[in-house]
Amino acid sequence: MSESPQIRVLFIEDSEDDALLAIREISHGGFSVDYQRVETADQMQTALEKSEWDVVICDHHMPRFNSFSALRLLKTMRPDIPFISVSGTLGEDMAVEAMRAGAYDYMIKSNLKRLVPSISRALRENESRKAHRAAEDQLRLLEAAIRGIHEGVVVTDARLDPPGPTIVFVNDYLCRLTGYAPGELIGKTPRLFQGSKTDRQLLDSLKRALRSGQPFTGETVNYRKDRSEYLAEWHISPVRDRDGNISNFISTQRDLTERRRAEQRHAEMERQFRVAQKLEAVGQLAGGIAHDFNNLLVVINGYAQMLRNNLAGQARQQEDAGLILQAGERAADLTRRLLTFSRQDTRNPRRTTLNDIIKGFEKMLRRLVREDIDLQFHLASDIRHIKVDPGQMEQILLNLSINASDAMPHGGILAIESRNGELSASNLNPLFDAKPGHYSVLTVRDNGTGISEDILSRIYEPFFTTKGDGKGTGLGLATVLGIVKAHGGLIRVRSREGEGTEFQIYLPENTAAQEQSARPIQPVTGGSETILLVEDQPEVRTVAARILAGFGYQVIEAGNGEEALEAAARHSGPVHLLLSDVIMPRMSGPALADRLLQQRPDTRVLFVSGHISDVTGKHVLLNESSELLRKPYHPDDLARAVRSALDRKRP
Repeated sequence: MSESPQIRVLFIEDSEDDALLAIREISHGGFSVDYQRVETADQMQTALEKSEWDVVICDHHMPRFNSFSALRLLKTMRPDIPFISVSGTLGEDMAVEAMRAGAYDYMIKSNLKRLVPSISRALRENESRKAHRAAEDQLRLLEAAIRGIHEGVVVTDARLDPPGPTIVFVNDYLCRLTGYAPGELIGKTPRLFQGSKTDRQLLDSLKRALRSGQPFTGETVNYRKDRSEYLAEWHISPVRDRDGNISNFISTQRDLTERRRAEQRHAEMERQFRVAQKLEAVGQLAGGIAHDFNNLLVVINGYAQMLRNNLAGQARQQEDAGLILQAGERAADLTRRLLTFSRQDTRNPRRTTLNDIIKGFEKMLRRLVREDIDLQFHLASDIRHIKVDPGQMEQILLNLSINASDAMPHGGILAIESRNGELSASNLNPLFDAKPGHYSVLTVRDNGTGISEDILSRIYEPFFTTKGDGKGTGLGLATVLGIVKAHGGLIRVRSREGEGTEFQIYLPENTAAQEQSARPIQPVTGGSETILLVEDQPEVRTVAARILAGFGYQVIEAGNGEEALEAAARHSGPVHLLLSDVIMPRMSGPALADRLLQQRPDTRVLFVSGHISDVTGKHVLLNESSELLRKPYHPDDLARAVRSALDRKRP
């Protein structure tokens, strides 16, 4: 036997016998009854507060309480519980009044046959109401969730034939995304979001998928109410009714515009990082090549100069030697450009302004630029000070101006400007070592042919050029890049084909006090002092020794640091000057100088190097008692440097 369903009944009844009579009737109807009898409003309130009840059965007439008062209390506290009123006498008016007040049923005590059917019906209807309310609550919760999610939601009907599905619901996010109000979308077709850039093939694929009842995911350009574009990723799924038929389609839209831009920015940063790595690798290679080439140029230029000096009275031969020397100087300039590109070039920075550099180079620029090009200068009067190598800044002006001139074969405007600028952390470039702060900005702008997007990404690559054979080395912008990076600056370039090109060079402000002017160039003079010449390249050592001997000096030669110390120990007289290469096998020039000065503290020191990293990097920082001569040097430069080092007062 199955168990009888149990119900909890609250009796509001002053007669225990009448309550038991009703319980017997309910039990006979197949229910197991758990009940409580109360007689007053306070007792009823307490019972409602403490327990759950399936039905309330109330006697209509009691000495201190009646069914209308009980019904009002029940509606206040528990309006969902069915209320059945019973009375000793049944009056039609009273029954109607009770039903209007909210009673579920009204019956006479002497005939309770309708009690069980009434209770059963009330319980079924109450369960149905509870289920309906739960469904409504769930629907409201779902709707609130849909309205609150950060994706656009569109629900349409299932009509696929023209004019297509109709929108029946949109959430708040979709309205914010598209700029439409809900009333402007309900009843319209989703074609409202389509435009000229919407992928038609994708839409055709979507229609085929929906007709087959399959979900579909895609990406396409959509349009807002103001017809601005946004990149949308959307997913459309069919919604089926109880019979399995498609009743609606629900679509979610996600705005990918910012994410795609972020991905593009990230990809660009990765590309720039790879370019930086490539430039660094090529720079190291270029620096190594330039180092070896500098040694060869010392030999070539040295012998060419000595040959020309020894050919006095032989004009043709002197001219030939001069041509060799000119070629050597051009080659030396090329190595300096390679070293500048690789940030290994020695620099001579001083405190100045962009205006002073531009004004000093203006005459040269006017001679370089063709007459059909209008050269314009716009210089800020309050330009900040910078600390730069003026010669390298002129090289930037030269390279950019030549490129601009080549980009205007039929003439145009070349504008050179200076202004103050700022860089914040958000607009730095990982390709450069610039830091947030105040900057002076050099702008070189032309209205020439411009640079295509595919070439723009390669303009700093060494040896890459779009010019014809013999018209460019491909080192111009690579050199500019190296100079700017070496000065802690940053480059920005803007260009479009047919609209010209603009380069902006940011150079950090220098707030130090005004520096003293540079020393004047000393005349070329010799001497009779003893010089310890240390150079690991024999051909360089030989030509340097001959140059020094030609100026009257006594020269002691050594191929490395150990040989130099041994030679100095064998020499009984003073060693007035140590002339040493910085980088040598087994013992560096600075290490040699430290050991020699311990034995001969009066010896002066002059280092020779072609690498800035040799004297500012991990190898050595020059002290107050030493000077530096860069390779490749002219014989006269060597003589001046030696004389300056010998004559310099000790600190």
